[in-house]
Amino acid sequence: MSLYAIDKLPHYVTITARYGSDGDPITPTVEFHCPWLYGGCHFYPGCDDTCETWDIDHLESHGHGHERVHHHRCWLQDWFDNEAHSYAGPDFNDRDDWGLPYGVTRTGSIKGTFCGEYIEWEFAE
Repeated sequence: MSLYAIDKLPHYVTITARYGSDGDPITPTVEFHCPWLYGGCHFYPGCDDTCETWDIDHLESHGHGHERVHHHRCWLQDWFDNEAHSYAGPDFNDRDDWGLPYGVTRTGSIKGTFCGEYIEWEFAE
């Protein structure tokens, strides 16, 4: 399933290369950025205490108390904060266990797919 929020409004990721004390590349840092405080990605069900996941038909299937409400955080942020994402771009061969390219620093808008347990993403341009 394509990610609605990414399809409609650009979201950004910065990969920053890191190197070990021996000079060899190690797992890079990944920073996710959503510039859309009032974008659709900030409106999702407010039932975090009772529902672990939700889909586009969540209100219809669960009823009152599961309405979409405004949140200060983009729903994609937690996936990146908890390393529940995998880089799927075709442009780099040398990668770590999460698919992140070693020795690369890059910023850009992304496109992605929700894979149930994680977000798969790549740079859009």
